[in-house]
Amino acid sequence: MRLDRLISILLILVEKKKITGKELADYFEVSLRTIQRDINSLSTVGVPVYSDSGPNGGYRLLENYRLDKSFLKKNEASLLYNFIDSLYKTVPNESLKNIYHKFQVIKTQDQPVNNQHLQIQMNPWVEDEHLITKLKAISKAIENNKRLMIEYLDLNNNKTSRVTEPYSLVVKESTWYLHAFCTLRSSFRLFKLSRVVNYQILRDRFIREEKYQPWEYSDLGIKTTRIILEFNSCVKGRLLDHFKQSEIKNTGDTILVEVNYPEDEWLYSLLLSFVPHVNVIEPTAVKDKLVKKLKEGLGRLCE
Repeated sequence: MRLDRLISILLILVEKKKITGKELADYFEVSLRTIQRDINSLSTVGVPVYSDSGPNGGYRLLENYRLDKSFLKKNEASLLYNFIDSLYKTVPNESLKNIYHKFQVIKTQDQPVNNQHLQIQMNPWVEDEHLITKLKAISKAIENNKRLMIEYLDLNNNKTSRVTEPYSLVVKESTWYLHAFCTLRSSFRLFKLSRVVNYQILRDRFIREEKYQPWEYSDLGIKTTRIILEFNSCVKGRLLDHFKQSEIKNTGDTILVEVNYPEDEWLYSLLLSFVPHVNVIEPTAVKDKLVKKLKEGLGRLCE
């Protein structure tokens, strides 16, 4: 983690007074060029790092430099501290733990002010101890490059056992996912944590791919469908929770929404939550399937 390394370099400079680029490169097991880029990054944000040439040369900080006065303003320190604190409580992995403890050095001698302009809360409104335990275990497997066996339920309630190589945790719209290489499918997959019904960290380790790229929505290659929806204006406030402003068009008494979404169970769950204030304009197939689901639901209620 680059942020972790930047903070560590800064703390080393404060403690050692002077250190060579080679020593830093050996310590962090990176190239000398990487260290030079890190030093440039510190200088860019206002840290006065100087380079002395010659046999006794190396990197050093300006005399009497103090982190709490020069690196961060008091309100900036409070904001960053609150963010790290909230994130660490949500996903307590070792890297975040190290940053959290190192940040104690950066804090001012006074207690950080409570930042009232921006409050950061990464934890869900309803505490889920089972989810927190699962996050801790998976985070540990990721940090130690340990294979993870999971039992997973798909959208059709089919359960499969898979051995995975976990690479990263992904949180999107307050929902947690695991991005991992699935040995069953021989490809990277995104697993919704709420559907991981059982898991076990295995003893054997895996070697991370050097060219691994973090998950992005486009990586999945999911086929999407152009969908035009019509909503009653009384649900306008809710629409902003699910759609972009650019996708919403007011037409008077109704609101039109045009999106490109995968045609899956998530889509129909979303549409059903807006009944009776939604109508599917296009495509007809989506409208017909929504009507079918409504009839099935009414049938069960009337039994």
